[in-house]
Amino acid sequence: MPALLVQGQSDSLFTLAQSDAMARALTANGAPVAVDWIAGGHDGGDRETERVERRIGTWFDRWLKRDASVDTGPAFRVSRTGGVDSTDGRATLRAATADRYPGLTSGTTDLALDGPPQTFTNPAGAAPPAVSAVPGLGGGLSGLSSLGVGLSLDFPGQYARFDAKPQTRALRITGTPTVRVKVASTAADGSAVLFAKVYDVGPDGRQQVLPAQLVAPSASTAPRPGRASR
Repeated sequence: MPALLVQGQSDSLFTLAQSDAMARALTANGAPVAVDWIAGGHDGGDRETERVERRIGTWFDRWLKRDASVDTGPAFRVSRTGGVDSTDGRATLRAATADRYPGLTSGTTDLALDGPPQTFTNPAGAAPPAVSAVPGLGGGLSGLSSLGVGLSLDFPGQYARFDAKPQTRALRITGTPTVRVKVASTAADGSAVLFAKVYDVGPDGRQQVLPAQLVAPSASTAPRPGRASR
């Protein structure tokens, strides 16, 4: 069965990994698949409603009405912020397309992270160790994060930080960034639940933006207390 997968980039409820898994499974079964990553999502941003509805209509014309003359668009499309419209202050959108869906980790670029071994603790009283979004406000910020606007706060002693060297040319990340770290837990069973963030840091080293205000949870279990796991 042909499938058009429309996935929000500003979405902490349904992430890109879920549509990626569906695309791979459907493609493996031989079904025609197109993937469209829109600018918005459950966390806010531009959901591109009119454009998406038009594309869904052409998809139905092609595969339900069996009209082979209909152009359903590229196999992969991702929306990107193209700046701000000076007439109304709204963020404009551009698109990048491909004739096949590349997945989340195609064409990877390796960046070395620097930083000494660091120790951090759980927040006292189970209070949050960081702020990434504010209810009622976070959705709007997620739409502006690609323009350098965002709200995030990490409390000293409750996180570890590792930095890449300043880039000499523009670097655009499309898909899912990954990182390899060694973690040692003092818990009795060696377990730890970590929350990872990838910040876009400005040239001055002070301005930092959390893209789409998204944070990735990860569970880690070391073989024994105090031993490291990856």
